[in-house]
Amino acid sequence: HGDHQLSKDASADILKLLPKAKTILIAGGGAVGVETTGEIAYNYGGKDVTILSGGTRLLPRLKHTGIAKSAEKQLESLNSLNVKIVHNIKVASSTKLPDGKASVKLSDGSTKTVDVFIDATGGKPNTGFLPASWLDGSKRVVTDTSTLRATKAPAGVYSLGDVASFSKNSIMDAEWSVPALCYSIWSDLGGNSTKGNALKEKKYKQMEADMQIVPIGPNGGVGVLFGWQIPSFLVKTLKSKTYFLEKAAGKATGEDVLKA
Repeated sequence: HGDHQLSKDASADILKLLPKAKTILIAGGGAVGVETTGEIAYNYGGKDVTILSGGTRLLPRLKHTGIAKSAEKQLESLNSLNVKIVHNIKVASSTKLPDGKASVKLSDGSTKTVDVFIDATGGKPNTGFLPASWLDGSKRVVTDTSTLRATKAPAGVYSLGDVASFSKNSIMDAEWSVPALCYSIWSDLGGNSTKGNALKEKKYKQMEADMQIVPIGPNGGVGVLFGWQIPSFLVKTLKSKTYFLEKAAGKATGEDVLKA
């Protein structure tokens, strides 16, 4: 996973290339891929922008399939129909060429050379240093959803965030499960055996309904809250203007959790 400076440098390189680029390929049809495609299509009109969903539709984690269709329509309307959405094809490998372009080999056997290639397929769990017996098939830590105890690890091991097997890779799963984690640690350390200091047991109940807001450019987007689709203007009001950047520091430091 390396130094964070690698990510900063990569972002800076892409920003330098975008103004002059004519062809842009984005791999990944999740929220990050859709948001990135929307920003590029809006700010750099006239370029050929292609997004590979990697599956049958955009935003595959949402149960509400109508939101994926709405996202496609909004993306295609941003850039004079120069946005192309391709399904059922993934990126097999990519190579940076001497002239700065990228050669991208696709799962259908074809190869595409583009001015800018952006991999938005998501991160990988940083679990390579853990015993394989603790992990599931996706290399995440097998974790009890309600207590956050790592069930295949020795007692006293817990898992929180994207690395936990139950996580939907959302900020909600990372934040809302903290009280249950704290209770489990406190209880396992013998907290309830201390006279007069008993706490009410806390267990994490994961949100089953869809919860996601995906801006597509600065003027709107698609979203669903508690399973209910919300209109584009509400996406604009809630997230499109700032992408919640003002909340980033508090999320990264844990300040928001401490306040709660």
